[in-house]
Amino acid sequence: MANDVSDTGARRRSSGTFAVLKVRNFRYYWGATIFSVIGEHIENVIRNWLIWDLTHSRYWLQVMVTMHWIPHAIFAIPAGSIADRVNRQRVIFWSEIWLMVAATGMFITTNMDVMSVYWMSALLILHSTAGSISNPCRQLFVHDMVGREHLLSGVALTSSLRFATMSIGKPIGGLILLTLGAGFGFFVNALAFIPLILALLTAIRVTQREEPKRRHVFEEFKQGLKYIRSERTILAIICIATAPAIFIGSGFDPFMVIYADSVFGMGAKGYTYFITAVGLGALVGVVALGWIGNVRWKGQMLFIGVFGFCISMVGFAFSQSFVLSLVFLFLFGLFQVLHNSSATTMLLENIPSEMRGRVMGIFNFGRLGLRVVNGPFFIMLRRLAALITAGAFVADALTISTAGLTVALMTLGIAILAPSVSKQE
Repeated sequence: MANDVSDTGARRRSSGTFAVLKVRNFRYYWGATIFSVIGEHIENVIRNWLIWDLTHSRYWLQVMVTMHWIPHAIFAIPAGSIADRVNRQRVIFWSEIWLMVAATGMFITTNMDVMSVYWMSALLILHSTAGSISNPCRQLFVHDMVGREHLLSGVALTSSLRFATMSIGKPIGGLILLTLGAGFGFFVNALAFIPLILALLTAIRVTQREEPKRRHVFEEFKQGLKYIRSERTILAIICIATAPAIFIGSGFDPFMVIYADSVFGMGAKGYTYFITAVGLGALVGVVALGWIGNVRWKGQMLFIGVFGFCISMVGFAFSQSFVLSLVFLFLFGLFQVLHNSSATTMLLENIPSEMRGRVMGIFNFGRLGLRVVNGPFFIMLRRLAALITAGAFVADALTISTAGLTVALMTLGIAILAPSVSKQE
């Protein structure tokens, strides 16, 4: 209770640059989460390259994307209702344990030389199940810790942490892959969850802002849908955030592996450079938002973010200059942070507390759960592109640019139908 009082006082007294880090609980949570997310980046870079090395198949790279997002499609909506009813800190703690178990499984199967696309699919589903169940709890937990005053900075620093730490985790993953091997990288990933587990167990104490609810999950889901339908602006924000998740999502990541190896002939080293460029762009975005503390026109920032990373994707798709490709990926990371942070912040600020969990659950279903179609969508686009041209590079470029232009056109349509979004402060 004393910690809660001191945190409240800190929120009232603090203002200015990165003031959210003066909130004790958030500082511990954010600092420990850095290690956890860096570990996941190490796993991601090694996993993508390992699947490519085992199969040299664009198809299997996209299948792994699908496997990763299947649990989000299943659990995202009920997880939002659950987040309103449970001890969120406890759910996050056990999800970290679950994630560590999945990483340990990757380490064991790789070291025993039995790793295959089927083992990886099973372990990805285990990994993703933990994330899908805990994700709404993590979003509400930020609000529990920092309140409305520091919400934009808190959301920017947490929701964008995955992008910002790419500049650290991905190069480390690439270095481990080149020197110590994939198995050791998965072992490091398993260890990286320990700091957050210990922080949640010993240092972080948060009183939840909402009392646990005892309604049926399906009833809460219907209430969330009813609320979204009645709020045109909220519906538009969710649609804008969902379009990139469906038609781009994680389906773009395998193309960085393919371009690094097949177009530029640099293998894992080139892939590491690509991922680092995305991370540096995201890091600049996070630092900028954290420095500003609050942005007046969040609606405009949302549109700038979406159109910016769509244009960056198209530029990367047709670039045959390695340096220019790095520039486009840097901008891709920067604009993705602006898009994700502004959408999440506007929802958390405008949704009533009693509806927040179930609406965020629906939001996460669209933003994360619907990524399950990324793999099939990119496989279909690639096959259609291959019918038009015989060149592998042109087919890949057409695939990427078609996905980016699809999102840009959908966002433009939503902007015309719901002009209120761009006026959101």
